[in-house]
Amino acid sequence: MNKTLAGSSAAAGSTAREDARESLSFSEELIWLTERRQMDPLAFIECPIHLSLALRMRNRLDVAALRRSFDDIVQRHAVLRSRFVDRGERPQRVIRPDEPALLPQVDLRALSPQRIGQEVDRLLGRHVRSPFDLEAGPLFRGIVVTLDSRTHVLAITIHHIVFDGWSRRLLARELSALYAAHAEGSPCRLPRLAAGYADYVRWQRSRLENGARERLLDAWTARLGNPSPLRLPSDQPPGRPAADRPGCWRFSLPAGRTEALRALSRNHAVTVANSMLALFALLLHKLSGAEEAIVGVPISDRRRPEFEDMIGLFTNVLVVRTELGGAFDFPELLRRVRQGLRAAYGQQDLHYWQFVRTRAEAKGEPPKALYQVVFNFMSQAPKNLGMRMPGLEVEELALGSHSPSLADLSLHARDRGDVLDCRFDYKTEMFSSKRIAGFAQRFEELLAQVLDQPLKPLSG
Repeated sequence: MNKTLAGSSAAAGSTAREDARESLSFSEELIWLTERRQMDPLAFIECPIHLSLALRMRNRLDVAALRRSFDDIVQRHAVLRSRFVDRGERPQRVIRPDEPALLPQVDLRALSPQRIGQEVDRLLGRHVRSPFDLEAGPLFRGIVVTLDSRTHVLAITIHHIVFDGWSRRLLARELSALYAAHAEGSPCRLPRLAAGYADYVRWQRSRLENGARERLLDAWTARLGNPSPLRLPSDQPPGRPAADRPGCWRFSLPAGRTEALRALSRNHAVTVANSMLALFALLLHKLSGAEEAIVGVPISDRRRPEFEDMIGLFTNVLVVRTELGGAFDFPELLRRVRQGLRAAYGQQDLHYWQFVRTRAEAKGEPPKALYQVVFNFMSQAPKNLGMRMPGLEVEELALGSHSPSLADLSLHARDRGDVLDCRFDYKTEMFSSKRIAGFAQRFEELLAQVLDQPLKPLSG
């Protein structure tokens, strides 16, 4: 596959045929059912259903070049022109051949500095939270807010059903390249896409042919069995109504501890992510006394090289089971985590939603999540997207668009190189902030113990 087609059109898209109507990927189907309220939300994607990118741009902004760049991206990635329609048993995707990328500009220069700040907050809040119509579309929107002659804010929001975290990086990269070309009047040399999202859907479904689906269903059932619910200590009464706002507790592992954890991981031939998952499983064991931990681990399903440069939803979840019974030290715990991960990866061709739906249909009951806790690790994530746009100073802005947690407890770890930034998301109807602060403290104490005495028994 040629990755550097010099002189290819900026809007060059898939070489595959785009059907008028297409099947959905399994992740899209799950989100569609949830958004249409045809079933209760499952613990699957622990992030906002609207994914956003906000940039502060200083100096001279060429708004026309920005609009043309945004247009090119939407034409290049057909999935962004999707509509999702109900056609009986299964929803279908309709691809619009043309979809202008509307990018309105709001000029606030006439307002006082105080009013400008208030109005920016109001506009961006509405931009991020306003609902999308999956059938009418479009499923993306952008806005340029001008604060003064040299300062602008660009915000782009896209529905998660056609977009994921990896896509956010792709969007930033392509926007940088396209803007540079349009602003300077030069040709853009983006690589031609080798496939379209419909190719991914066909590949995903082909993995379940010739009896593979039945074999994987049996393997999932044998691996996960019938686990007991995880009983974490809670200080809220049962049946308390769910809160509208998510619970969130942030903490960081300092540089010294982070480097020591890297060294320990190297010594045992595992990644830092594996070690963090082992520590999380250990925390769950200490808090609940459970002899197994079943954890949802989000992954990207871009296993083929032709999918790496495609915007779209490629998310899946590994359901990782770690045995915590009997005697073990940290090296033994790492071995058990590796074993659980290897088994889950080996069965990932059967999408999480496929197993959940099949099990529910067999039992004649609504679909239920397979796990109560989530672990999500982001490797060597930069502090910003590193965008370079000629004539502009670009700074990424945080929009703070968290959604209420679908899992009881989620640990998100972001590798910054020198430190590990961590965040517990939690159900506020189950846990108080004080309780979660105690979880974070206990996690750091277990890390210190493992680093100081890795061979010390940890069970019990």
